[in-house]
Amino acid sequence: MMGAKKIVFDFGMHTAQDTRRYLAEGFHVVAIEANPELVAAAQKSMAEYIANKQLTILNLGVAGENGVLSFYKNLHLSEWSSFDFEIGSRDNTPFEEVKVECVTADKIFRQFDKAYYVKIDIEGFDHFVLSSLDPDNLPQYISCEDSSTQNLDILYEKGYRKFKLINQARNFEAFSLSKEQNTILNYIQFKYNRLKMRLQKVFPFKYPYSSSGPFGEATAGPWHDYATVKGYYQSFYKGEERIPINHLSWFDIHASL
Repeated sequence: MMGAKKIVFDFGMHTAQDTRRYLAEGFHVVAIEANPELVAAAQKSMAEYIANKQLTILNLGVAGENGVLSFYKNLHLSEWSSFDFEIGSRDNTPFEEVKVECVTADKIFRQFDKAYYVKIDIEGFDHFVLSSLDPDNLPQYISCEDSSTQNLDILYEKGYRKFKLINQARNFEAFSLSKEQNTILNYIQFKYNRLKMRLQKVFPFKYPYSSSGPFGEATAGPWHDYATVKGYYQSFYKGEERIPINHLSWFDIHASL
């Protein structure tokens, strides 16, 4: 057990952008990552945190059952890597298939003390973590991708009642339908994002592009109820047709007890 410190679970550590920030803010972190190369790099670069037991890194995938699955490591953009072939090879980009041990998320949760925050970004498999949550032992805060209203529905069914829809491509702003519909603002944001991606290779950003950004009370905007956020999602995707208003934006769902 990790003691009385607040624990953050980082499902989908990737290049450890989020993990490093959580550590810097004093949290104990359990980072889960399927890509063995990214795990090896993180173990080397963050060896001090591992040695002082502030960080645990697990080279595992999360799925609906325990076993070994094919992981499609995208060679164009590592953040596209997934256990879902369609996601891991999207846009006909090159990929490498590797075998990775997978477990159910509840098996991971049981190894550690109660989570304060759970971040989930595992490319199409977020719902497996959400489904493993114990309604009697929920983290105060949680976030996941908005890949469908299914994730929002699961969070509500588990007991969450406060939600936000945060735009990951618009500098982690709260959802605004008028901004999403504004072609000029979208163009400016696109140019800004391209500039930020170049600059962050040289200069440190607290919340780099492609990171998960702030969580909990640090997220932008007020908390909303389930129906309001579901309505936001449906307005952006024009109902359940999955036709977005624009192709720049993507969102994370944040929830709080």
